[in-house]
Amino acid sequence: MQCFKQFRLLPCPVFSYQNHYVERWKISLQSSGNRKGKKGKGYTGANGKLCVNQKRKGNEVSKLGAIHYWLSKEDVERILRIPLARTPHDDLLVWGVNQPMEFLQWLTWASDQFTTNQNRLFCCGLWAIWGERNKRVYEQQQRTGQEIAIFIKTYMAELNGLEKKSPGRDREHARWSHPPNEFFKLNFDGAYDTTLQQSTSGIVARNEDREVLLTCSEIHYGVSSAFAAEAIACRNAVQIGVEQGWPKIIIEGDSLSIIKKCISKNQDRSSIEAYIYDIKQILNRSKNFMFHHTPRSANAFAHLVATETLKRKEETYLVMSVPGYAENQRRIDWRREPD
Repeated sequence: MQCFKQFRLLPCPVFSYQNHYVERWKISLQSSGNRKGKKGKGYTGANGKLCVNQKRKGNEVSKLGAIHYWLSKEDVERILRIPLARTPHDDLLVWGVNQPMEFLQWLTWASDQFTTNQNRLFCCGLWAIWGERNKRVYEQQQRTGQEIAIFIKTYMAELNGLEKKSPGRDREHARWSHPPNEFFKLNFDGAYDTTLQQSTSGIVARNEDREVLLTCSEIHYGVSSAFAAEAIACRNAVQIGVEQGWPKIIIEGDSLSIIKKCISKNQDRSSIEAYIYDIKQILNRSKNFMFHHTPRSANAFAHLVATETLKRKEETYLVMSVPGYAENQRRIDWRREPD
């Protein structure tokens, strides 16, 4: 996983687990004890008592008496919930620190060492790994390390507004295109202020004759991420389409992940699950919607409305008209739009 190379020397608490097929396991306390016993038969804990290595015989699982002796009931339950590997391997010390740390202490310490961008990558990596663990345990789904790395890189690109686009289309500066006959197209985009945790949604509705039917924007408070800002803007576009009662509607935006989540029949389990659920609930009441992804250059009108609303802190709702700052973009879309 190339994107994690910068973190490979990062110290953190010791995480290890024992294989179901390993013949011997050792229990020791990291303190003033941890001295090897006589004849290599065990380890001496901090209280001076000898903890003998347990052996596995036949199909019987190693005795857990030593675990219960040394550890609290809560710690024992946590250990027993750790998924075990299917094949044997040696114990591994992945990372270590000079002084013992609680997990939350380490997480806070680690966060202080990084820049903002590194923190985002680090947290995204932890989230992806934990999500992969849950899928393996509860859904029996597995992905390779390379697949997880690709997911993380793609997700980070979306958060930064740098979604991967077709190089050919980028060079050609893809243009907005009018909807087919009898269709109405709603372009949406979201803008986000990290400091204030505010977002804005910009929506532009046009018909087959390229006429602007509606231009609107809205300010949202307490928004957690730019990803959520895009989802909220999409939800607003769908809601407006329903309220207007247009017979056939195309929802178009430059966030590929949002478009895919709206089309997917599977339940979304991401951080924007609530917004995607709302969109699908609306769609269940109307079958006249289509979703289409477009490059940012073809979504410039909605993007301009969203960013200007965030800057000016003024919401907009105009019928058959556009704000003064968007008049030039309206003419550009009209002129450059292909026949």
